Amino acid sequence: LTIRAICNEFKVDYGWLKFGLGEMFQTDEAEIVTKINVLLSGENETAKGLFRAFARLGDEEWKALRKLIEELKKEFPG
Repeated sequence: LTIRAICNEFKVDYGWLKFGLGEMFQTDEAEIVTKINVLLSGENETAKGLFRAFARLGDEEWKALRKLIEELKKEFPG
């Protein structure tokens, strides 16, 4: 957890710091992955459950979710 905190604070890539793999600094995508990993290793059961549910979605369910989000954006702009 300490290594992940260092990565978050200084935008250092976890794989680079721990294993010497990849680039030293996080890309936006790597930063998102790091944040997800921190959530999954923490005690926030709501976040863990949400990510587990997302992991089980099939292609059609992702399409339906995207459609729902688009409709919500129309209804609640800005």
